Parts: sequence; C-alpha cells; structure tokens
Amino acid sequence: PDGFLLYPNSGGIKKTPLKNFSPENIPGTSGGGRVFISDDGQWILQGSNLIKIDGSVKVTVPGIGDGGDLQGSQFGFVRNSPTGKMEMFCRNSGQDMKAVELDISGGSPQFGPVRTIADKKRRRPKKFKHAV
Repeated sequence: PDGFLLYPNSGGIKKTPLKNFSPENIPGTSGGGRVFISDDGQWILQGSNLIKIDGSVKVTVPGIGDGGDLQGSQFGFVRNSPTGKMEMFCRNSGQDMKAVELDISGGSPQFGPVRTIADKKRRRPKKFKHAV
C-alpha cells in the first residue's frame, strides 16, 4: 500500500500521501499535540480521542472525566499487545502505566478492561551483587 504522512498543525491533523505532497485536514481533529497511529494504519489517537483515519468516527476514551481508572491519563499509542489483543497504552497522573483493551474491528471502537502494566508504588527489584 501507498504510505502517508501525518502531522499536527493549528487547523488539525494533516494527512498527505508520500508520493504526492497534498496535505488535507482529517475531520474531527484539533490542532497541536502528539499524534499516534494504530498498527493497521486505520486509527489515530490524539489526546483522549480515537479517530478513524478518514475522520468518519471520533470516540473519546471512557474513564477520563468520570473518575474512572484512566482519570488524568496521558495516552500514548495503540499497539498489538503481548496478550494478542489491541491495546491503548497510557500513563495516569500517579505515573502508573496502564493498558486499555480495544476492539477496532467493527465500525466503532469498543473498549474493554483496563490493566496495570507498571505500578509506581511497587518497589524496584533489588540489584544482585556479582561474586568476585
């Protein structure tokens, strides 16, 4: 498939084919900020919004403003996880790493359970001394 480039600007997220530089705004996006793309290239994550690459679907990730598990989270990327499922990875205000299960096979994303990947409260493993 032909590649494309995504980049944020003041009018929203721009998408342009690599072969012919002709940027167009993706509907439903806002200016600035980081942009992450799913492994299949069909979805982008901007802030707490998951947006279909053509702008036809825009969904706010649940659990952000309702006091849920993801309150105050900064979202990162959408990837196939070691569990074999698609997940969105994020860091919450307590600096814990979380993953949200995500099904993007249908027309609208479905969000599953949240799992903790790294908990700031856990202690780091002790370092072992090497025998001399």
